[in-house]
Amino acid sequence: MPQTYYRKATLDHFARQTLNLYDPQLLLGEPTATPIDRIIEFDYGIRIEYVYLRANGNELGKMIYDDGFAGIFNPETQEYEITSVSSGTMLIDEQLLPPASPGRLRFTQAHELAHWILHKDFFTDSYIAAAAYKFDNNIKSGMEWQANYFASELLMPSVQVKKAYYNSNTTQPGKIFSLANIFNVSYQAMSICLNATAL
Repeated sequence: MPQTYYRKATLDHFARQTLNLYDPQLLLGEPTATPIDRIIEFDYGIRIEYVYLRANGNELGKMIYDDGFAGIFNPETQEYEITSVSSGTMLIDEQLLPPASPGRLRFTQAHELAHWILHKDFFTDSYIAAAAYKFDNNIKSGMEWQANYFASELLMPSVQVKKAYYNSNTTQPGKIFSLANIFNVSYQAMSICLNATAL
């Protein structure tokens, strides 16, 4: 199946639509953190399960598109195990749970939700996890860029970031920390967002 290319404007529209479906005040009210876990579970009916995905920790999230099986790492036995998984399950690596920074966990959740919304048709009935799918690197990097951009717009809607930015009385480094706290994202994610946003 050919992969659809989504323009930024289309991704912006999908992100606004997702936020508006849950609560229009996320776009119209006072800037606040997006309740990403509730959107995932209640609006999309996706189950979030926390497991260890890889021994080396280099895979933080995985969307399950078909009923089947997935390999997960058991830190007690230091071995991989096969477990049954259901379509509509989001696997998130346990290393992202507290005391780790919530920003990384929330971005991973938003990134995996983006894959579900944008790329579900591509992977459904393939019985292959997105991370294991063998396809052209340009397509893979395009999908990852789309998921990252969509996740950023879900967690840091540009209209709300601009509102919070201009309402903040602190200096530039302080603004980044302040906005990162408001939207409950990492300092790095907010820095990237502000660099990409026309202020």
